[in-house]
Amino acid sequence: MIFYNPILGNSIIGDGDKLSLGACQLYYGDLNPLQLTGTVAVDASDLTHIVGTGTSFTSELREGDVISFSTLSGSTYYRVVTIVDNTNLFLDKNAPSSLSGSNYYKIRALDLGKTSDVSVKIKFGKTDLKSIQTGDNPADRVVTSYECTVETEILEPSVERLIKVLSGFEGVWNPSTVNYKNLFVYLPLGARDSDTAKPLHLFAIKEGEVKYDAPYHWTFVKACPEVDAEVKFNASDQRAFKVMFYCYPVEMTVNGKTVKVLNYVGDLTP
Repeated sequence: MIFYNPILGNSIIGDGDKLSLGACQLYYGDLNPLQLTGTVAVDASDLTHIVGTGTSFTSELREGDVISFSTLSGSTYYRVVTIVDNTNLFLDKNAPSSLSGSNYYKIRALDLGKTSDVSVKIKFGKTDLKSIQTGDNPADRVVTSYECTVETEILEPSVERLIKVLSGFEGVWNPSTVNYKNLFVYLPLGARDSDTAKPLHLFAIKEGEVKYDAPYHWTFVKACPEVDAEVKFNASDQRAFKVMFYCYPVEMTVNGKTVKVLNYVGDLTP
């Protein structure tokens, strides 16, 4: 399999039916932003300092949440590093110097953290079509099946992350401490992938920085975590959870045609 991979740069890569995307930042769920209360501006003396007017930072955001100042495709995302109070917070990188009286939005997808490598497997099955009932040589072939999986590791596992990416994992939420107080495993008999599938988003990490620009954004439109999980405890890996997503196609309109899309890079908007 040969690919041009914008995540790794001008690289032609592929090993059989597998594709290695390298280090990525992962989000699982809906990236459509949720508008929060009030408006924001940037402190001209420190572009990581956001000052709110009528905002409720302490109740609507948590440190580690991802926000944006636009709803447009390809918008830049910022991570909340420190929440000082309802009207002051700090970001992981500089906001636009022109930011003033602006709306701001919370990204609702769950941040799965950074991973050192992501392996994608895309394979199509074909069936021979014969022009006559006898003979071995096919006259044509037709695609009859597909397989698309994404395999990676959760390097910074939290209860919230494990519940989302490991089928059968669940926890009990403690509203007083605003976190999970335990984690347990149950047998999810009868559970359907369609009940839990969500979009899986991968953003390239280049030179230690997450690239949120459209060419570095891979979207798997309908991904469901597999049941099995592999946990590694050792000096080099510390605590790493190996997880796999099985991906399904979704009908989308692209270039005026309705097609079944497994994944795409960038933005499909005309």
